[in-house]
Amino acid sequence: MSVTVVNKYHLYLESTKRASGTNENAYYNLRRPIFKSSPFNYFDVSVVQANVPYSFFNITDQNGDYNSMQWYLARGGLSYPSTMYVYGSPSAPKTVKIPNGNYTILSLITAIQTGIIADLVANYPSFSNPQWTWTYDRDTLNVNFYMTASDATTTTFYFMPSSVSHGGLAYNMGISTLLSYGYDNFGVPQPINIIDGVKTAGANSDSAINVAPITSLLVRSSSFQQNRSYEWIAITDDISDIMIRLPIQTVGTTFIQYVNEGNISNQVKNEYIDQINLYLTDNRSYNPISLAGLSWMCVLEIKEIEGHENHDNEAYQMMKQVDFSTGNIKSIQQS
Repeated sequence: MSVTVVNKYHLYLESTKRASGTNENAYYNLRRPIFKSSPFNYFDVSVVQANVPYSFFNITDQNGDYNSMQWYLARGGLSYPSTMYVYGSPSAPKTVKIPNGNYTILSLITAIQTGIIADLVANYPSFSNPQWTWTYDRDTLNVNFYMTASDATTTTFYFMPSSVSHGGLAYNMGISTLLSYGYDNFGVPQPINIIDGVKTAGANSDSAINVAPITSLLVRSSSFQQNRSYEWIAITDDISDIMIRLPIQTVGTTFIQYVNEGNISNQVKNEYIDQINLYLTDNRSYNPISLAGLSWMCVLEIKEIEGHENHDNEAYQMMKQVDFSTGNIKSIQQS
């Protein structure tokens, strides 16, 4: 269906010039509100350009347990795996947290090991120096968890899967089910795996690693009332408040530059526009991200649209003669 653009407006927005809110959840007040010239028209809104600094973290405690993982330790017994829990347990696991940041898989391995060992040193010093070797396989995208025996006591570390969607250190490390590894009472590293006739030891992550789960940013708005867009991102099958998706095609400490070449726009129900809210989230939740104090910019295009189906609407033709700014009725041309 073709449409007629009655009016077009461009708003150039920079987050430091907001009237209220925060840098990542900003409100802008319009001193000259935008009104429709006819109640039969509607607004169509699009983000035509955006410039966002890649200063946010993939692994963070900001919007959930994205920087933590639950684990527990068992020692003792004659068979592997040990279920004699000595530090933490399935019902009361320990939690390792690492500093917020963007990690490679190797730096992530080091950070998790450092966090767990620091906990053991402080709270379970009798076993504070596990002889770990965690290796990453670029071909399989998996991590192998291996431990050399330090005594003849059956020992098992347990790592629990993450409880948050597309996040948590277990998710980053490719752990989607309970993972255990250690050694038996003979000092033999466990578990033993035979793959293509080759015997190996240690537990392998069951999923591919993912240290950069933020694949896109979403420009959302609570002020534009949409009813023709739906999402399956932060929630399943919901009316969407997404204005545009910004794919991340660069690396940290650069800028995400976006141009709306697909002309994606959003029909909204607003009768007028006097305040605009825009907030930035990642592809995991509705919670605004943190840009670490750096501002962002975008260009909004607002179109007032007259649908061609109105041309045959008698009430519309009558209302079209009214100048809503003055209340006067325009002269009607006789055919």
